[in-house]
Formats: sequence, structure tokens, C-alpha cells
Amino acid sequence: MLDLKDLEYTEQDVDSFLVKMHMNGALSVLSTALAIYLIIWKSPKAMGAYKWFLLNIVVSIFWFELFIIVIFTPFPIFPNPGFCAIGPLKQFGWYWGSTVPFFVLTLFLGICGMSVNLAAAFRLSAIYGVSQTLIKPFYSGLLLLCQMVYAAPTLIAGLMSVQDREKSVAGMLQTYPKMEKFFMSHTCFVIPLDDNPKMYICLGVALIQLVVVEIMSAMIIYLSFKSLIKRKCFMSAKVYNMHMQFIWSIGAQFAVPIITINTPFLLYCIFLISQSPAGVDFSPYLFIGVTTHSFFNTLIMISMTAPYRDTVISWIRIRRVGKVPVVPPISVTLVNLDKRATIVK
Repeated sequence: MLDLKDLEYTEQDVDSFLVKMHMNGALSVLSTALAIYLIIWKSPKAMGAYKWFLLNIVVSIFWFELFIIVIFTPFPIFPNPGFCAIGPLKQFGWYWGSTVPFFVLTLFLGICGMSVNLAAAFRLSAIYGVSQTLIKPFYSGLLLLCQMVYAAPTLIAGLMSVQDREKSVAGMLQTYPKMEKFFMSHTCFVIPLDDNPKMYICLGVALIQLVVVEIMSAMIIYLSFKSLIKRKCFMSAKVYNMHMQFIWSIGAQFAVPIITINTPFLLYCIFLISQSPAGVDFSPYLFIGVTTHSFFNTLIMISMTAPYRDTVISWIRIRRVGKVPVVPPISVTLVNLDKRATIVK
């Protein structure tokens, strides 16, 4: 069994990590471009302003992944609770180039989580016919501000918890002496947990904010389902099926970050706390898994939203038969969608 005290990282490990991250970056760009194209140019008029809320989700995820893959590029140095910046920010030193960007990630996590909440809130308001209120300049600006600063308390608590780096590094190198060469040649920082109650406060604030945003999403989506069923008698079958389709889609999009972000971080924390050797192989895949978020979000959005799904299927058919089919009007597409939904029901 591997003795963690003998663990050391090499430049080959960093190069391998960078290749995988850049591959995910290319996947992120392609999936985001496809999602933006479908939302802006292939959304039916029946979607109304909801397409801008979908666009908000896509763009928020893209900025999150762009920051991780291109700008920050954090390399986890398991079994230490720390990271090394191997992106462009590494030239700014351990504090501005590694420590601050790590806690800035919490802002992006909050932005991504709240973007799903806003889309779910719009769906709920649309069921009651008051969605126009949310898109007024004052309310939309207020919602956008809440989305941008939701995770600010975690960011502030994290920066306040940073203590003397030399003391933290000395303690880490005393436990893992073979990491000294790698650690000192990169822009790295260690999250100080020993004798640092401020860091535990930061972790507590982060946990509370994460749980709150997920509870909000789950509650709004649940209320949307419940309200739609209650108001079914006031809607045509076409409108009802359209609402149900969008609610299922946003529910699945809510599940994506739980799988791609929350689960990897949870496993990483378990390996970190237990100091399990399994964390050595898993830790490089922490951010590699996180940066698949946009791909799976786009996949869910296309597969569960009929207008986008029909568009992609038509592209595949064109490629197979080698001729351009006649594309029906949007209204006809929606009617066909509703007929299929009714038959399935």
C-alpha cells in the first residue's frame, strides 16, 4: 500500500492534468456554442422570455469552466487540503494567483446554482401568468444582482481565514517532506485547518449556502409541478404539456451540478479526511469532472426540450440522407410535440 508520506508529484503529472483539462475545455466551448445557437435561433415563440433564463444557465456554467480551465487551472496536491495554480494566474504569487482565485470559485458556484433557481422561478411564475413581472428591468436586475453576489459571504469568510503561509507550509512539508520540491516550484497554497477556527467558519458558511441554494431549487421545482397539476383545468393540453416539458428539463438541469460538482467534491473531502490512498488517483479528476458540467447540461437541455431535440435530429437526418428536408413551421412543431406528449400520457 502507498505510504502518503512518500508521495510526490512531477511535471509529468501536471502535463497530463493540463491535457485532460484542455480536452474538457474544447468540449465545453463546443457544447456551449451549440446550446447558445439553439436557444437564440431555434427557440419557439411559445417559450417567450424563458429562453433568456436558459441562456443565463449556459453562460454562467461556461464562465465557471473558463475560469477553472483557462485562467486558474488548479492542480490538487492530495493528501494536503491545497492546490497549485498552473494557469496564467500563477505569475501573481501564492495569494493573488492561487489563494484568492480558489475562493473566487465559490462565487461561480453560487452564480451557477442561482441561475437554475431563477429559471425555475420563472417557470413557476409562468404557470400563474405573472412571468412578465420577473422580466421588468427592476426585478430582473435585482435577481441578477442576487445571483452574482449570493456566494459572497463564503468568499469573504475564506479570505479572512487565510493565515501565515509560512507556518502552514512548514507544517505540511514536515508531514510530507517529498513534496517540497514540487510545492516550492509552483504557485501553491495550503488550506490551513489545524488551529484555525476561521477556516471552519468558512467551511460552515459554504456548506450552509450550498444546502440553501439546493433546497431552494428543489422547492421551486416541486411547487412548479404541484401548481401545474392544480391549474391543469385552466390550460389547453398544448400549454400544459409545454409547461410540463420545461419543468422536467429544469429539474434535470438541477441534477447536473449535483452529479458533476457536488459529488466529486464530496468524495474528495471524504478521501481528504480519511487520508485514503485512493484519493491519490481520484484527486486529479476532481476538476476534470467538474469541467464536464456544460457538456452534460447541454445534453440534458437538448434531449428534454422538444424544439432543440427536433432540430438536432433533423441535422442528423440531413447528414444521413444527404438532402435538406422541409422544416415545418414552429407552430406545427409545437402541435406535433403536444400530440406526442398526449399519447405518452
